[in-house]
Amino acid sequence: MGWVLMSERELRRIEVLQMERFNARLARVAVRVDDRHRPLGLSQEHLGDVLAWREQRHAGRDLALSYERQRVILEDSDLTRGVAGRYGDTYQFADGRLEVRWQGVALPYRMFDKDQRVTQAAIVENKRLSEVLAYVKDRQDELRPPWVKTNSEKAGYVKRGRAAVARPARGGAASAQASPAAG
Repeated sequence: MGWVLMSERELRRIEVLQMERFNARLARVAVRVDDRHRPLGLSQEHLGDVLAWREQRHAGRDLALSYERQRVILEDSDLTRGVAGRYGDTYQFADGRLEVRWQGVALPYRMFDKDQRVTQAAIVENKRLSEVLAYVKDRQDELRPPWVKTNSEKAGYVKRGRAAVARPARGGAASAQASPAAG
């Protein structure tokens, strides 16, 4: 049978029919009709903090820490100088935002991508820097791309080859040669 083209309206009708059959077969009436869910009592901001991915990162004396193969460089201020040599909290929110905090206070920062590369578009855009950027791109192309270690390699695992173990052959020529000698 050949392929049949269906309109969106027909596809929606099929989805509705399947959903009705599914609900008729598996739907259950609630034991209690009143809503027993308790309100959280949290503000939206606090709820966002609770649902964010939180990790502790060590900030060095240079006020920088690593996060997802990027350097987070904290802006120099009285507050951020207190973080030097200590652990701060990084919050990654569901919308992709990153926030660095120390003692509950958000710290100003800027990101530096260690793996950034010069593209041909950047060379064309910058008329005055084009020669320098072309030189940098050539140098980057000569270098190998950065190599990211796996967790096994970070832990010091060294893969060794399989040991060659002589095993007796099953059936075949080896067993045929063994039977006349035995008899």
